[in-house]
This record gives sequence, C-alpha cells and structure tokens, in this order.
Amino acid sequence: MVLQTLGEWEAYIKQLAGQPLRSKGINANTIMFTKSMAKHGFTTDDVAKIILFFTRQFVATGQMIPSGGLYEMRDMALIDPICMGGVQMGVDEVEELAVNPPVEDDTDDWDEFELSEMP
Repeated sequence: MVLQTLGEWEAYIKQLAGQPLRSKGINANTIMFTKSMAKHGFTTDDVAKIILFFTRQFVATGQMIPSGGLYEMRDMALIDPICMGGVQMGVDEVEELAVNPPVEDDTDDWDEFELSEMP
C-alpha cells in the first residue's frame, strides 16, 4: 500500500486505534520515515502534517500520546484545535478499529519502519 496524498494518509490513520496506531505512529515519527517520504515526493511539512494526523488520532481514541521522536506529538496536541476537543470516539468504536486495522498488501512501506518499540 502506497499512500500518495495527505488526504489518503489522513483517511488511513483514521482507521487505526490501539497497538496498530501506537506502532505506526511511533515508527512514522522518525528521521528514517521522513527520508523515505522525501523519496516519494513528500516535504518535511507534509510529514509534520502526517504526524499531526497521528496525534489527532491518539487523542480521538483516548490513547496516550507517545513521547519522543522527531516531532513532539504531545506539544502538537496542546496547540491543535482538533486535539483540544479531546476524545471523539466511544470505547466500542475504538475497540472495533483496534481489532480491525486496515488491510495492507505486499507493497506496504511500513515494513522498513518496523523499529523496536519505544515505551
């Protein structure tokens, strides 16, 4: 799966919750992800927006925002109007997303970002 626009990234991230969201959010918040995205024509501003989409989804699902990484997601959440709205999904909806992440095919770029988990 190759996501080619910011809109595709946002739609994809909105399908994540639980461990899939945490793992992919942490792995996206790296210099390695940023460099790979540059190869696909994305700018550093684009990557910052993708990280903001992850941040918004952490907040929307009531999940703890990971600390560290290339961008400080917790700081992003403090100044983002959407994040300031707080949790936006019910427990049942979050659980449904967590157990049914988007199907990813053989062209999934995420494999190269599967780094060891940070706490």
